[in-house]
Amino acid sequence: MYIPILIGSLRRGRNTPRLAHFLHRRLAAVDGVETDLFDPKEMNLPVLEERLAYLDDPPAALVRFGAAIDRAAGVVITTPEYNSGYPAALKNLIDALGPEWRRKPIAIAAHSVGAFGGKSALQALRPVLTNLGAVPIPATMTVPHIDKAFSETGDALDEAFEGRADRFLGELVWYAQALAAAGEVTNGSS
Repeated sequence: MYIPILIGSLRRGRNTPRLAHFLHRRLAAVDGVETDLFDPKEMNLPVLEERLAYLDDPPAALVRFGAAIDRAAGVVITTPEYNSGYPAALKNLIDALGPEWRRKPIAIAAHSVGAFGGKSALQALRPVLTNLGAVPIPATMTVPHIDKAFSETGDALDEAFEGRADRFLGELVWYAQALAAAGEVTNGSS
């Protein structure tokens, strides 16, 4: 089962990779799961002019990203909260695709440097994903004071995050398996 993780920020001094790397290591340890990290900073995508499907000469990084989301059984999105919302770079990544998001369970992990842990970003992101036909799972992970919760390399500074992450990712795996099984029945394969 393939489950990529998106880093939802480009900002200088960003903290999102701390959470993404932590979740990536936890997810990679799950039997039967293959995962990749997608970082918009490394992808160096232009501001969206058109969806991938309608571009004549799309950037190679966008083609790779689109193929990964299309193939994915589920997706983890990590996002900071900026001004009660999520970053434009994440919106750019999401909107670059269309049908690739359909029926994909999405686990959202949000964070902030403040006490609320990115709850507003999480709430703003859910309807966007739902509108694209994705399935944001009920389980979420919020991380207040991210700079005190994870090291720069993504090590949890509080062991409680390990159990929280495992439950969060376990829910995503469950939804991915359930939606895959439902798709097989719907498509007549079962």
